[in-house]
Amino acid sequence: CFAIGIQPTGSQDPYALRRQAIGVTSIILDSNIHLGLTHLIDNSLKPFEAKGILKGDEKSVKRDILEFFRQRFKNVMIDKGFEYDIIDAVINAEFDDINDAYLKIRELSKWKYRDEFMNILGSFNRVSNLASKAMSPEINAELFTEKAELELLRAFDEVNAEFEGYVDNREYGKALELMITLKKPVDDFFDNIMVMVEDEDIRNNRLGLLKSIADMMNRMADLGSIVVNK
Repeated sequence: CFAIGIQPTGSQDPYALRRQAIGVTSIILDSNIHLGLTHLIDNSLKPFEAKGILKGDEKSVKRDILEFFRQRFKNVMIDKGFEYDIIDAVINAEFDDINDAYLKIRELSKWKYRDEFMNILGSFNRVSNLASKAMSPEINAELFTEKAELELLRAFDEVNAEFEGYVDNREYGKALELMITLKKPVDDFFDNIMVMVEDEDIRNNRLGLLKSIADMMNRMADLGSIVVNK
C-alpha cells in the first residue's frame, strides 16, 4: 500500500494497515524474533521497484514505512505500561530491531528510578549537547594535555570496547552499570576543561571526545529524552 501510494492518511485507514503493523509487531515480540526492519522493508519493495510501479521517491517510501512501524511500536509499548520518555529514549536513538528496542525499554524502565542512574543523566546530557557541535568523533590523543581530559580519555578507552560487547550481546543491564562509571571523569572534565576554546584543533579534539562518548551512549538510548522527576 505504501509502495503504490495508498497509505493511511489522518484518521482514514481503509486497509487496516495500522492494525496489521501492530499485528506484525506483536508476532515479532511474542516469538522473540530479532530482525532488521530496514532489511525487511528493502526486500518487500524490490518487486515494486523491478516493475517500475513504486510511487514516489524510494528513500521517502522506506522512511515513511519505518516511521509508521515506529509509531505502532510506541503504542504497543505504552499499552504494555512503559513510560513514554523511556520509549522515546530508545527509539529516538535507534529503531530497526523491534525486539531489541523492547529489551532496551524493559531494562531502562528498571533503572529509571535508581539514584545512581538518575544522577548520571545531567552529566550525559551535557555531553550530548556539546557533542552535537562536533565535526566528527575523531580524536588525536597527542592534543590532550590537561589532566581532566586525559583522565576522561583513559576512562572512555577502558569502557568503550566492553560497553560495545555488552550491547552487542544484549546485556543492557551490564552496559548501564559500565556507563555509570564514566560519571566522575565526565564531571571532572566539565569542572576543569573549557571545551569551546579559540584554538580550533584543541576545540575540535575535545568535541570529538564528547562525540565519541555520545555515540557510545546512543547505542543504548538517547538519555536526553528521559524526564527527571525529583
